[in-house]
Amino acid sequence: LIESFENAMKKYNYPGIYQPLYPIKVNPRIEVLTTIMDADPNYGLEAGTKSELILILTEIFDEQNFDRIIMCNGIKDAEYIDLVSQSLNDGYRIIVSIESIEELQIALERLPRDKLQLALRIKPYATVNGHWSNSTGRNSKFGLNIANLFSVEQLLISEHAQNSVVAIHAHPGSQMTASFVPYTDFLAKIYNQLYSKGFRSIKY
Repeated sequence: LIESFENAMKKYNYPGIYQPLYPIKVNPRIEVLTTIMDADPNYGLEAGTKSELILILTEIFDEQNFDRIIMCNGIKDAEYIDLVSQSLNDGYRIIVSIESIEELQIALERLPRDKLQLALRIKPYATVNGHWSNSTGRNSKFGLNIANLFSVEQLLISEHAQNSVVAIHAHPGSQMTASFVPYTDFLAKIYNQLYSKGFRSIKY
């Protein structure tokens, strides 16, 4: 996977970076996770629940892994966010995915601002044909719709926290059978909109 991205980036003169993240819900066995991490020093892990984050922190990561990214997805209550806060203060590198205005409010209240890194999960208003296409695009269960995104933008601007947003992401589905162009066009427009409003720290 890493080699495929490297080859494509060279072919199309893409100057950015590729950041691999493995969602541990796919297979949380320790031997699988450690093998994936051994494959590349930049390989990070994605936790979709508080229990998955605990698994990463207690069984996988140690003081040698502080430079690896942990992405926290899923529904995040105050308890989940408090664990993230403790982990940030311990030196872990965590990006918190924001899927609602309520999650953002909790994050801004409870996470240290000097270590705050956020990813905005966007509901992709574009459908890519595939096995799960009926539940993607506007029908997606997760992610910020356009109205939610506007509210999140305004709160971040009012809190002078635009620079805490380091990533945007969306999930177009799986087992794709058609072009990604509508999906990537949509995300590119969202990125451009955010950049024009002062969100200049987005790199993922």
